[in-house]
Amino acid sequence: MSASPYSLPPDEDDDPESWRIHANCRGFDTDIWYPELGANSRYAQRVCQRCPVKMQCLQYALDNEEVHGVWGGTTSSERIEIFKRRGPK
Repeated sequence: MSASPYSLPPDEDDDPESWRIHANCRGFDTDIWYPELGANSRYAQRVCQRCPVKMQCLQYALDNEEVHGVWGGTTSSERIEIFKRRGPK
């Protein structure tokens, strides 16, 4: 029996980052989530506001120590404050 040239998509339960396919930001230009220093991040935060995976996104950013961009509706400076309060891993 020969192997099929087609494969099924991975089961969402097998992929720890499967939450991304449900994100409101999917399909947006990534520049929106990484505003230049001093630029306004409110537009990105508004998109995050009603996102069904906002908490998973924020948890991903915290787990991976993401200090750049908007993740889970939080700015870099907001996450840095969270890191400071949490202390070392």
